[in-house]
Amino acid sequence: MGYITIDLGGTYSLDAFELFNTHNSYHFDRDIGVFEILASNDILADGENGYMLSGSITRLVSGTLAAGTDPIAGAAFASSSAEYSGIYSSG
Repeated sequence: MGYITIDLGGTYSLDAFELFNTHNSYHFDRDIGVFEILASNDILADGENGYMLSGSITRLVSGTLAAGTDPIAGAAFASSSAEYSGIYSSG
């Protein structure tokens, strides 16, 4: 599993994300796989890994991006206010 936590620098109303898949253009053997985009107003230090979302966490969107999927449509969802967002992938 991989993840990235993004500090938005303040509390914002979130209602859409555009997530683009990654792949090796010659072999098409890289992908994000199964993912979730989450939001929270709190983070927790995660040792050497940096920070992870904590407190009340809201799932904004989830899905699967397979290798070779291009282009990828943006995902819209019910509006949520948050200071931090995280993208988690188990692909």
